[in-house]
Formats: sequence, C-alpha cells, structure tokens
Amino acid sequence: MPPEGFVNFSADELAGEAGGDPWKLNDELQTGQPGAINDLADAFHDAAGCVAEVEDDFQRAKQRFEQGWTHRDGQNPINDSAEVTRATTQLGLQRTQTAVIAADLETVAASLASAQRSSDSDISALDSTLHAIDDQISAALAAGQDSQSLHQSAVAAVTATLGTVRGIRDTYVASMKAAESAMADSTGYVPDAIDSLMGQPDAAAAAAQRYDQTQRAADEATVKTAGPNSPEGKAAAARVRDYATVTNPAATAEAHRLAGERLSDYTMSKQMGPFQKDPITGSDPVSRGTVGLTVFPA
Repeated sequence: MPPEGFVNFSADELAGEAGGDPWKLNDELQTGQPGAINDLADAFHDAAGCVAEVEDDFQRAKQRFEQGWTHRDGQNPINDSAEVTRATTQLGLQRTQTAVIAADLETVAASLASAQRSSDSDISALDSTLHAIDDQISAALAAGQDSQSLHQSAVAAVTATLGTVRGIRDTYVASMKAAESAMADSTGYVPDAIDSLMGQPDAAAAAAQRYDQTQRAADEATVKTAGPNSPEGKAAAARVRDYATVTNPAATAEAHRLAGERLSDYTMSKQMGPFQKDPITGSDPVSRGTVGLTVFPA
C-alpha cells in the first residue's frame, strides 16, 4: 500500500502525475499465495512419484521457489488431496501427466514468489527515495528555495518504479499463462482451483480495456440510434455504465469488481467457437460468460 507521512505531496498525487500506481500493482501481486500453489504442486508430485523425464524440471522450479518465497502466505484454502484426486480421476491422468502438472504448478509458484520478492524490494526502495525527497523539499521551502525540480524528481521516481513493477508483473503473467497452457495442452488440466492464489493484475481494468477496444463505440451508437429505453439500448447503456464505473477512480472496490465481471462475462459470451470444454466443470467459456450475465446482471 502507499506509504504515509509525506508532508509535501501524497502518493495518490504522484501516481496521478506518473500515469499509474506502482503501489496498487504491487498490492495486487502480493495477493498471490505461492506457498499454497507450491503445496498443490507437491501433492501432484507425491501422487506421481519420481518420473525421470520430468523430475529435473520440478526440482529446478522448486529451487527457484525456495529462493524467492518470503513465507507470508496465510492458510492454504485448497484441499490439495481432493484436488489431485478430482483431477486424476476425472481426467484419467497417467503418472507422467500428473508429474507434468506438478512441475508446471511449481513453475507458477516459483515465478510468483520471485515476482513478489522483486516487486516488494522495488517498492521499498521507492518509499525510501520519496521520503528523502520529501525531506529535501521541506528544507528547500524553509530556505526559501524553489522545490519544483525536487517534486519532478519524486514523480520521476514513481514513473520509473511503475515501469519496473509492470515489467515484473508482465513477466510473471507470461510465465503463468505459459504454464497454464502447457498443462491444458499436455494433460487437459485447467487449474481453476488456484485462480484466487495467483495474484493476477486488475481483471476489471483488463475487461474494461477489451470492451473499450471492441464494443464501447458500438454500444454508444446503439444507445443513440435504438434509444435508451429499447431492450438493446438498455443493455448497451448498462455496459457503458459498467465501463465508466471501472475507469472511475472514485468507484468502490466492490462496484469496480462487479462492473468488471459483467464486462468480462459479456466479452466471453460473444466469443466465437467451437471451444474445448473444461474437463472439471464440463462447461465452455461462452457458457460460463452467459451464466455470469444471468446471475450478475447490471
């Protein structure tokens, strides 16, 4: 979270001038639980036993995890044994496939642990830098000197750290998605159980960005041509409102999340198939998006 105690500026002010909030990005990343993902990887590894062609990959990922993990996870919310049993039974996994899942999950755990450690370090360094600049501004003002250049130095520090933390996050997300894709392609296993553990970036903002790029202009035109009281006009207007909510910094966290989920569900419901069904839930992405729109209407 943003540091407190600044006298001459605020974290929100600096983030606004920098074009983004590195503290928020770090907070999102820190919600991930690499320890819990590691535990699930261990459970799959134990179920598979030592499979020679995969063991080296697992052990390398395990070493990376141990080097990066800061042991801050809370209680593991996954019943590891039940998840392994469910996946291996419903998918009919062979030992080698189970071992592949273990190695891929361990890779996710290692990537997340490393990302959290690096991001936290950069944020701590930024906080120290900003407190030092804040003190320098106070001294300059007391001496009757112009402090604008110091303020710009503070903005520059936030901008630089924002870029660094974004890079850390993007590298982790790429690794996570590659591991998920590898699991799905080689075993059919889609690790929905660990979605809440991965510390993924703001899903609502991503959904709003996709909507802005693909549908917002059409919805605004529909509201004008069909009228706000027509069925299609009402639906389009609701999506435009959801976009406004997600992009409004003053929106509550709950409103932000729900609006993003509705936009994501709409985008998912409009995707073109055919799609492979989730081997655990038995549903495809379009079905899940349509259900989301029904259960959580605007």
